[in-house]
Order: sequence, then structure tokens, then C-alpha cells
Amino acid sequence: MGLARNAKPGWIASGLGCHQMPERSFHIEGTPMPLCARCLGCAIGQSAGAAAFLCGCVAPILVCFLFMGILLCDWLAQERFGYTSTNWRRLISGALGSFGLTMVWLRGWSYLVEHVAASM
Repeated sequence: MGLARNAKPGWIASGLGCHQMPERSFHIEGTPMPLCARCLGCAIGQSAGAAAFLCGCVAPILVCFLFMGILLCDWLAQERFGYTSTNWRRLISGALGSFGLTMVWLRGWSYLVEHVAASM
């Protein structure tokens, strides 16, 4: 009880690995959001990927890897080559990459469950 009452607004996000840099975050009425743009995109992509999978809409594996590659390229260009990405680009690449990763992860688990259940 005391932890939640005394915690800063973004304590959960920082615990999940978000750096929460204000210049890389969207702002609402001048206040930075608790997730940076890329982590916000990742949360959106993971939610969309899980919802699509549960509805039976499964993206082709090559599309999933393409989406993950877009995220990797944006991150690498910024990290290694000094390229400055925009918050909108971070949001979109994060959403696409995590959508693809979520699909691959859920497809893998689905395959394992299906085959383990079949062998029992």
C-alpha cells in the first residue's frame, strides 16, 4: 500500500525497462507520458498481436519477421549511426516490431501446445 502511494507516476514503466526520456516521449498538456514512444508502440503492438491471434487472424511468418526487422533497423540506425528518429517513427516501428514478435511467440506456443497435447 505504501509503495504505490509513494511511487512516482512512471515507476512501473521504468521497472519494465523503459528509459522514460522526456524528449523521446509524447506529452499530454506538457507532461511526458510514463512510456517513451517506442515502448508505447510496443505495448500497442503486443496488444494488437494478441487480439489478432485470439481472433484467428495470424500474420504470415515472413511478414512478422519483416515487422521485427523494421524495428531493428530503426533502433540500429539510431544507436550505431547517430541517426535521430522521431517519436512517431519510434511509435510505429515499436508497434510493428512487437506485433511481429508477439505473433511469432504465440504461434510457437500454439504449435508446442498442439503437438504436446496430441502426444498425450
